[in-house]
Formats: sequence, structure tokens, C-alpha cells
Amino acid sequence: MRLDEATIPVVVGDMATAVAPGEYALVSLVFNTISNLLTQAGQVACFRNAARHLTPGGRFVIELWVPELRALPLHRAVAFPRVRLPSPPALTSHVRET
Repeated sequence: MRLDEATIPVVVGDMATAVAPGEYALVSLVFNTISNLLTQAGQVACFRNAARHLTPGGRFVIELWVPELRALPLHRAVAFPRVRLPSPPALTSHVRET
């Protein structure tokens, strides 16, 4: 089966403000999309916008890759606040509801 824009509506716009018709059980941001919003206010607006589109009990899923700070090259000029890194490094957790 081939899906097209008639089957899956396409809305072009800012993820923090765009409105899609209807409500959805799942709203997702993939491929580090949330990192395109450079301010906390923009990210909060995106969360609120996602919530407006969810059915009761719906899920908002965000995929975000966070670089391991230990792996960054030492010779690059990167401004990070001084942080205490966990030992061993933190791992991604996945929770499945049953």
C-alpha cells in the first residue's frame, strides 16, 4: 500500500505553532528535530502545541541524540559549563507500558 498526502496530511510550518487538522494518539519529533528550537521558550511552545494535538492518553515522543561529552575532541573550542560526568556514563532507558 502506498501512502500519500491524501492519506497522511502534510502541514508545512513551525512545529511550535503549526496546526494540523484533528487529534492524534501519537505526536513524534524525530532526527533531533527539537534541537532546531534554540530557546527553552520555543521548546516549551512545541510541547504545548504537541499537547493540543493529542487525544486523551496520547503520547508525545522525542528522539534526541545527546553527544557523549567525553568523546568530544579536546582541541576544539567548545564552551560547556563544568559538569560532573557520571561514571559509568548514563545509558538510554526505554520504558514499555504493559
